[in-house]
Amino acid sequence: MGSQLEIDVPKFGRIYKDSMNRNQCEFLLNRDLTDCLLTGYNAKLRMKVITRWKELEKQVAQPKLPQSFAEALRLAADTQEQLEAESQQRQIAELDVSNRAYLLDTHSSSPPARISLCPVELIN
Repeated sequence: MGSQLEIDVPKFGRIYKDSMNRNQCEFLLNRDLTDCLLTGYNAKLRMKVITRWKELEKQVAQPKLPQSFAEALRLAADTQEQLEAESQQRQIAELDVSNRAYLLDTHSSSPPARISLCPVELIN
């Protein structure tokens, strides 16, 4: 499969020792590669995947419009909740990046910056 897809196998494969000290191959596949591998063995599964793929493409091509005011309100509320969740995730990610930068800075080999919390020192 790796050669057909022109993928470098060592990127997702490794050799490990089992409990009997034998070399064994292990492949850590992502979702796409796992699906590719599994559907390659079963014609019925491949057809289910193809059928579902076409169904999803139809849904994207013809988005369902709300048929009532209540449906429109639900859609608006769902969209707003999704936007708020994405915004919250971005804020968390930004805090995480800031915290990492702070931790890296506090663990650097350069001398620490002098921080004064006493306003009296600002006058002198």
